[in-house]
Amino acid sequence: MIGAVRRSTSILVPDSFLNDLPKSKEYQDAAYSFGRAVATRCKNCRPDIYFCLSGIAVEIAMVWPFELDVQKPGHAWIPIDVTDVLTGSIAKCKITVPDSRLANVFEFVRIAVQSVRLAIDEGIVVFYDPHVQQANYQPIEFRPEQMKARSQSEIRSCGQSYGIGLSTAGQYH
Repeated sequence: MIGAVRRSTSILVPDSFLNDLPKSKEYQDAAYSFGRAVATRCKNCRPDIYFCLSGIAVEIAMVWPFELDVQKPGHAWIPIDVTDVLTGSIAKCKITVPDSRLANVFEFVRIAVQSVRLAIDEGIVVFYDPHVQQANYQPIEFRPEQMKARSQSEIRSCGQSYGIGLSTAGQYH
C-alpha cells in the first residue's frame, strides 16, 4: 500500500520483476517519473480512480503478466478490467502491443491508461453488469501518439461533470 489512510493505492511488485529491469538511466528516469505520478495520485480521495473527459470515472486494473499473442507474432496483450465507479458496471478489455513497446513497462502503463480513457470517451468501451460473464475481451487500440497534456479548463470540466454525476446518482462508495 502506498499513500495515507483512505488515500492509498496498491502496487504489487515482485522481486523477480525488479531484478529484470534494465539498469539504464532512461529506465531509471521512467521509474522515477512513474513513482512521482503515483505519489501525486495519492493526493486524490481515491488514487485508483481515473477521470475521463466524458465525465465517467473508472478504476483501471491491468492483469499481469502480458500474454503472447499467438495470432500476431511479435506482439503481446494484457487483460484490463475497467470498472465504472458510479454504476459498478465492468468492461473486460485488452490492449495488444508490439513486443518492442514493452521495453519500458512504466511508460507502457501510462500510455495504456490514457488509451483506455480515450476509448471510453469515444464510446468504444461497453460496460456490463458485474454479474454478466463477458465472453470476449474488448480490444482497445494502444495509442502512444495520442498522449497530450490537458488544459486546466478541460480538467475542471471533467471534474465538474463527475461531481454532477455523483450528486444525481446518490451516495458515493
